[in-house]
Amino acid sequence: MSHQFSQGDFVYLPSDTFIYQFGEDTCDWFVSQRKTDKPMYLMFLKENVSNSAYGDIFFEGSVWSVSLEDVYDYEGGTQ
Repeated sequence: MSHQFSQGDFVYLPSDTFIYQFGEDTCDWFVSQRKTDKPMYLMFLKENVSNSAYGDIFFEGSVWSVSLEDVYDYEGGTQ
């Protein structure tokens, strides 16, 4: 499935979505992991350069990564 998110778009993450902070230049291991406790809208920054299955988002003042399978458009709830 093609994801058409652009830098600065707001995207929807459902509750119970895992987000990660990966090690430098890799998605093979993460240094931090969180699970969202409620649905939220966050700013999409870019496709992750290490693994195109992930996108980078802005969460609580930091850059985090999320599987693009878990991210939905801001409007209409479509993926």
